[in-house]
Amino acid sequence: GDPENVKWIYTGAGAWYMIGELEVVDGRICYIPDSNTRYPLEFGNDSYAGVTFKNAPGGRVVMIGWMNTWSYAESIPTSPWNGTLTLCYELTLKSTSKGLRIFMNPVEEYNSLRGTPLIDVKDAIIKENGENILEGCRGDQYELIAHLDPDESVTEVGFRLFKGNNYEMLVKYNPKTKLL
Repeated sequence: GDPENVKWIYTGAGAWYMIGELEVVDGRICYIPDSNTRYPLEFGNDSYAGVTFKNAPGGRVVMIGWMNTWSYAESIPTSPWNGTLTLCYELTLKSTSKGLRIFMNPVEEYNSLRGTPLIDVKDAIIKENGENILEGCRGDQYELIAHLDPDESVTEVGFRLFKGNNYEMLVKYNPKTKLL
Protein backbone atom coordinates (compact mmCIF):
# COMPACT_ATOMS: atom_id res chain seq x y z
CA GLY A 1 0.00 0.00 0.00
CA ASP A 2 2.96 2.33 0.52
CA PRO A 3 5.96 1.50 -1.70
CA GLU A 4 8.15 4.03 0.17
CA ASN A 5 7.72 2.09 3.42
CA VAL A 6 8.49 -1.60 3.20
CA LYS A 7 8.49 -3.07 6.70
CA TRP A 8 8.32 -6.38 8.48
CA ILE A 9 5.27 -6.97 10.65
CA TYR A 10 5.28 -9.09 13.80
CA THR A 11 1.87 -10.22 15.05
CA GLY A 12 0.72 -11.59 18.38
CA ALA A 13 -1.49 -14.44 17.15
CA GLY A 14 -3.11 -12.06 14.66
CA ALA A 15 -4.64 -9.95 17.46
CA TRP A 16 -2.00 -7.18 17.50
CA TYR A 17 1.02 -6.16 15.47
CA MET A 18 4.32 -4.31 15.68
CA ILE A 19 6.13 -2.60 12.80
CA GLY A 20 9.87 -3.09 12.35
CA GLU A 21 12.87 -4.36 10.44
CA LEU A 22 14.88 -7.55 10.11
CA GLU A 23 18.56 -6.97 10.89
CA VAL A 24 21.60 -9.17 11.37
CA VAL A 25 22.74 -8.97 15.00
CA ASP A 26 25.75 -11.06 16.10
CA GLY A 27 25.39 -13.20 13.00
CA ARG A 28 21.68 -13.90 13.55
CA ILE A 29 18.65 -12.41 11.81
CA CYS A 30 16.58 -10.54 14.41
CA TYR A 31 13.34 -8.62 14.34
CA ILE A 32 13.86 -5.06 15.57
CA PRO A 33 10.61 -3.15 16.22
CA ASP A 34 10.43 0.54 15.34
CA SER A 35 8.81 1.07 18.76
CA ASN A 36 7.39 -1.05 21.58
CA THR A 37 3.83 -0.11 20.60
CA ARG A 38 1.44 -2.97 19.93
CA TYR A 39 -1.34 -1.90 17.57
CA PRO A 40 -4.64 -3.82 17.52
CA LEU A 41 -5.07 -5.88 14.36
CA GLU A 42 -8.53 -7.28 14.99
CA PHE A 43 -11.11 -5.15 16.74
CA GLY A 44 -12.97 -7.88 18.57
CA ASN A 45 -12.37 -10.60 21.10
CA ASP A 46 -13.13 -13.42 18.71
CA SER A 47 -10.15 -13.48 16.38
CA TYR A 48 -7.08 -15.51 17.14
CA ALA A 49 -4.26 -17.38 15.43
CA GLY A 50 -4.14 -15.22 12.31
CA VAL A 51 -2.35 -16.89 9.41
CA THR A 52 -0.95 -14.77 6.59
CA PHE A 53 -0.23 -15.71 3.01
CA LYS A 54 2.31 -13.57 1.20
CA ASN A 55 2.18 -13.19 -2.58
CA ALA A 56 -1.46 -14.12 -2.98
CA PRO A 57 -2.75 -13.41 -6.52
CA GLY A 58 -1.87 -9.83 -7.40
CA GLY A 59 1.04 -9.78 -4.91
CA ARG A 60 -1.33 -9.31 -1.98
CA VAL A 61 -0.85 -10.31 1.66
CA VAL A 62 -3.97 -12.14 2.86
CA MET A 63 -4.85 -13.12 6.44
CA ILE A 64 -7.41 -15.51 7.89
CA GLY A 65 -7.95 -16.13 11.60
CA TRP A 66 -9.65 -18.55 13.95
CA MET A 67 -12.85 -17.01 15.29
CA ASN A 68 -12.86 -18.00 18.92
CA THR A 69 -11.26 -16.72 22.10
CA TRP A 70 -9.66 -18.32 25.12
CA SER A 71 -12.00 -16.42 27.42
CA TYR A 72 -14.82 -18.85 26.54
CA ALA A 73 -13.29 -21.49 24.23
CA GLU A 74 -13.58 -24.24 26.82
CA SER A 75 -17.23 -23.53 27.59
CA ILE A 76 -18.69 -23.92 24.09
CA PRO A 77 -19.59 -27.17 22.36
CA THR A 78 -16.72 -28.74 20.42
CA SER A 79 -18.77 -30.96 18.18
CA PRO A 80 -18.85 -30.78 15.23
CA TRP A 81 -16.44 -27.81 15.49
CA ASN A 82 -14.86 -25.40 17.91
CA GLY A 83 -15.01 -21.90 16.47
CA THR A 84 -14.78 -21.09 12.80
CA LEU A 85 -12.55 -19.16 10.43
CA THR A 86 -12.85 -15.43 9.88
CA LEU A 87 -13.23 -13.85 6.48
CA CYS A 88 -10.05 -13.55 4.43
CA TYR A 89 -8.63 -10.03 4.62
CA GLU A 90 -6.12 -8.28 2.42
CA LEU A 91 -3.53 -6.48 4.55
CA THR A 92 -1.87 -3.28 3.39
CA LEU A 93 0.55 -0.96 5.16
CA LYS A 94 -0.21 2.73 4.69
CA SER A 95 1.10 6.05 5.95
CA THR A 96 -1.37 7.93 8.16
CA SER A 97 -1.15 11.10 10.25
CA LYS A 98 -0.32 8.79 13.20
CA GLY A 99 2.39 6.89 11.31
CA LEU A 100 2.37 3.59 9.45
CA ARG A 101 -0.67 1.40 10.08
CA ILE A 102 -2.08 -1.84 8.74
CA PHE A 103 -5.41 -1.66 6.91
CA MET A 104 -7.65 -4.71 6.50
CA ASN A 105 -10.27 -5.19 3.79
CA PRO A 106 -12.17 -8.32 2.81
CA VAL A 107 -10.60 -9.90 -0.29
CA GLU A 108 -12.20 -8.81 -3.56
CA GLU A 109 -13.11 -12.43 -4.40
CA TYR A 110 -16.08 -12.15 -2.01
CA ASN A 111 -17.78 -9.88 -4.56
CA SER A 112 -18.39 -12.96 -6.76
CA LEU A 113 -20.53 -14.52 -3.99
CA ARG A 114 -23.14 -11.77 -4.09
CA GLY A 115 -26.50 -12.76 -5.46
CA THR A 116 -29.67 -10.87 -6.21
CA PRO A 117 -30.68 -8.70 -3.22
CA LEU A 118 -33.54 -10.11 -1.14
CA ILE A 119 -34.69 -6.58 -0.39
CA ASP A 120 -33.53 -3.11 -1.35
CA VAL A 121 -34.91 -0.47 0.99
CA LYS A 122 -33.96 3.17 0.73
CA ASP A 123 -34.75 6.05 3.11
CA ALA A 124 -36.46 3.79 5.66
CA ILE A 125 -37.19 5.23 9.08
CA ILE A 126 -36.60 2.67 11.80
CA LYS A 127 -38.47 3.18 15.06
CA GLU A 128 -38.22 1.23 18.28
CA ASN A 129 -40.76 -1.61 18.15
CA GLY A 130 -41.70 -0.40 14.66
CA GLU A 131 -42.02 -2.31 11.41
CA ASN A 132 -39.35 -4.98 10.84
CA ILE A 133 -37.92 -4.05 7.42
CA LEU A 134 -36.04 -7.37 7.34
CA GLU A 135 -39.22 -9.44 7.83
CA GLY A 136 -39.24 -12.35 5.44
CA CYS A 137 -35.47 -12.36 4.82
CA ARG A 138 -34.34 -15.90 5.47
CA GLY A 139 -31.07 -17.65 4.78
CA ASP A 140 -28.05 -19.31 6.29
CA GLN A 141 -25.87 -16.44 5.17
CA TYR A 142 -26.33 -12.98 3.81
CA GLU A 143 -24.75 -9.60 3.53
CA LEU A 144 -26.40 -6.59 5.10
CA ILE A 145 -25.30 -3.18 3.85
CA ALA A 146 -26.81 -0.38 5.93
CA HIS A 147 -26.14 3.33 6.00
CA LEU A 148 -27.49 4.67 9.27
CA ASP A 149 -28.11 8.30 10.18
CA PRO A 150 -29.54 8.23 13.73
CA ASP A 151 -31.05 11.31 15.37
CA GLU A 152 -28.94 12.90 18.11
CA SER A 153 -31.27 11.47 20.76
CA VAL A 154 -30.70 7.89 19.60
CA THR A 155 -28.39 5.91 21.88
CA GLU A 156 -28.50 2.61 19.98
CA VAL A 157 -29.66 1.39 16.59
CA GLY A 158 -29.40 -2.06 15.09
CA PHE A 159 -30.85 -5.24 13.71
CA ARG A 160 -32.00 -8.59 15.07
CA LEU A 161 -30.62 -11.30 12.80
CA PHE A 162 -31.04 -15.08 12.74
CA LYS A 163 -33.99 -14.82 15.12
CA GLY A 164 -35.34 -18.22 16.09
CA ASN A 165 -36.47 -20.30 19.04
CA ASN A 166 -34.89 -18.61 22.07
CA TYR A 167 -31.99 -17.11 20.14
CA GLU A 168 -31.10 -14.17 17.97
CA MET A 169 -28.03 -12.24 16.87
CA LEU A 170 -28.07 -8.56 17.73
CA VAL A 171 -26.01 -6.17 15.61
CA LYS A 172 -26.08 -2.78 17.30
CA TYR A 173 -24.41 0.58 16.78
CA ASN A 174 -23.95 3.25 19.45
CA PRO A 175 -23.63 6.67 17.78
CA LYS A 176 -22.19 8.27 20.94
CA THR A 177 -19.28 5.80 21.36
CA LYS A 178 -19.16 4.96 17.64
CA LEU A 179 -18.94 1.28 18.55
CA LEU A 180 -20.59 -1.51 16.56
